[in-house]
Amino acid sequence: MKKILLSIGTLAIVGVVVAGATGAIFSDTEVSTGNTFTAGAIDLTIDNESYYNGVFSTSTSWLQRDLDGELFFDFRDLKPGDYGEDTISLHVNDNDSWLCADVKLTSNQDNGSTEPELNDENPYTGSRGELADNVNFIWWADDGDNVYETGEVLLPAGSLGSLAVGQTATVALADLNGNIWDKSGPLLGGSAKYIGKAWCFGNLTETPVTQDGHGDQLDPTVNPGFTCDGSQENNETQTDSLTADISFRAVQSRHNESFVCDLGGPVVEQRHISLENKDKDNKWEIISDDLIWGDIDYSHNDTTFHGIVTGQGLEPISKYQITLNGPNVGSESGCSFTNTSLGNFGLNTFQSGFWDSAAPNLSSTCTSDDEEGLYNMDLVNDHYTIITDGAGAFTYNFNIALPAGDYSDVKVLVKKMLDTHVSPWSDTGQGYPAFNLYETASISFTVVN
Repeated sequence: MKKILLSIGTLAIVGVVVAGATGAIFSDTEVSTGNTFTAGAIDLTIDNESYYNGVFSTSTSWLQRDLDGELFFDFRDLKPGDYGEDTISLHVNDNDSWLCADVKLTSNQDNGSTEPELNDENPYTGSRGELADNVNFIWWADDGDNVYETGEVLLPAGSLGSLAVGQTATVALADLNGNIWDKSGPLLGGSAKYIGKAWCFGNLTETPVTQDGHGDQLDPTVNPGFTCDGSQENNETQTDSLTADISFRAVQSRHNESFVCDLGGPVVEQRHISLENKDKDNKWEIISDDLIWGDIDYSHNDTTFHGIVTGQGLEPISKYQITLNGPNVGSESGCSFTNTSLGNFGLNTFQSGFWDSAAPNLSSTCTSDDEEGLYNMDLVNDHYTIITDGAGAFTYNFNIALPAGDYSDVKVLVKKMLDTHVSPWSDTGQGYPAFNLYETASISFTVVN
């Protein structure tokens, strides 16, 4: 019995030992503290050094900063022969970046006319100014000395007159297709690059200064690398004004190796022709010097067909239609794209005025050279587009969502309406064609998707 109790006691002790062993294990702990993600930054800052007629311009110069109201040009009393030059410094902090420049024409105003302007500008185009056509620019990849030199890359040049108001021209400074300073690659973070910009009210000619190889700082007041000739009389620009926005974009290059500033979309143009009345008894020749004229500014290569039509000297307080006529002769006659699209688009097709045997189902019936597409710009009461003022003048803004395609040999007509749905062609008296306006040349344009 004593042996049995002793055995039980021994088991109890062993059990205690085993139970105590399960309370202690090997262990180790490693702690990583302060784990952090911090976003990088791209901050583009700009400074500008500006000269006007060879004299440093304090009003258009500033030190490196984010732009807040600074102006690259702000000159209010231009004369032919005036010129200017700016060297723009572009700084990107920390991160390599692609760079693009955008120039947007925001206004192109005539602002009334002086007597010399009226004498010099015929026909008078009151809907738009001529200054944008006569202030010419060049841009180049500068080295920071305000002088255009041999070996520096010259960027696209010209005037702002090729832009429609509200349209933007984009210039690639550094993207997939090249870097104007280093030939390839983005602008390195923490570095600075320079753009030279010169303008001339007149004819601008590049005369790059030969680099001397010594790295000397050249003097832009002596020879800026271009010349400006304003000797040609230019009264048509008197009192005109233009405004434009200039912007620069910096875009990260990491994980964005295929970036391009412009994806290859079409460059929108603003085109122009004059409108005149014509002598129907003398081979439709223009009747000049009678103070009756007009003009049309219209878009090319945009998603809609838009612009401005103006007229002067027409019959006061009278109703007029503004129409687009397709070609009826030559290779573009009959069922051309122009005729089919003009003749079958929208509610304003063939609603009133003149039409031929194909109307109103042009696309299914036009088979011969005498079929024309005719589109009336917006009609009021299914009858007229505009009413002239007390002086016989009008200004009409249009924006038409025509089908995409190339339109060619389109004729523009501003015709006085008689009674509702009575064609002006039936008026053989003094009112026809003396108070109508016709194209001085046919127009062509493209509408894109």
